[in-house]
Amino acid sequence: MGRILHSNVACANIVHHISDEMKSDLTSSLLKNGSKFSLLLDEATSVSNKNAIIVYLRTMLKDMQNPMTVFLTLFELNDSTASGMMEELLKQLESLGLGNEFIKDHLISLTCDGASVLLGKKSGLGIKLKEKFPNLFIWHCLNHRLELAVHDSVEEVAGINHFKIFMDKIRNIFSCSPKNSRELAGCQGFGGTNIENWSSA
Repeated sequence: MGRILHSNVACANIVHHISDEMKSDLTSSLLKNGSKFSLLLDEATSVSNKNAIIVYLRTMLKDMQNPMTVFLTLFELNDSTASGMMEELLKQLESLGLGNEFIKDHLISLTCDGASVLLGKKSGLGIKLKEKFPNLFIWHCLNHRLELAVHDSVEEVAGINHFKIFMDKIRNIFSCSPKNSRELAGCQGFGGTNIENWSSA
């Protein structure tokens, strides 16, 4: 890049431009090929305590062997109710060129975590979208369900906590000492394993 465009603002502008073009190409391909797609949603809260929705799109375009999952958009929520989320989601999809008629014919499923505002049986976002798009399949994310199941198991089985403490102590032995880290790196070749980054168990 030479001596110019080294500021974080210039880099952010370039990234935004590229991402806008990629979104445009993706939605154009969806519209052109009439591809079916699914939406994956997750709620997030910023450090300034503002609610947002992360939207991923899963589809299979022409000449693809396997479906792909791509980040589509992230937007702030002014209204955290299911109705407010639906209105903002449809507005965001419309701005990307995915209108209600296209969604009605091509949206297969909605996947999200088990939060009541998203998957509530009476007035969750999934129910409201299903009223608008009757063929929509609502799915509770398998990863979130697995996380809930593991959390419940850990709470019930006391021995797991002792094992977790043991693993944390092993981690601390190697991650807090450069000498121990080097010795571990030297031993890794024997077992065919590679531990690059230590994280909390």
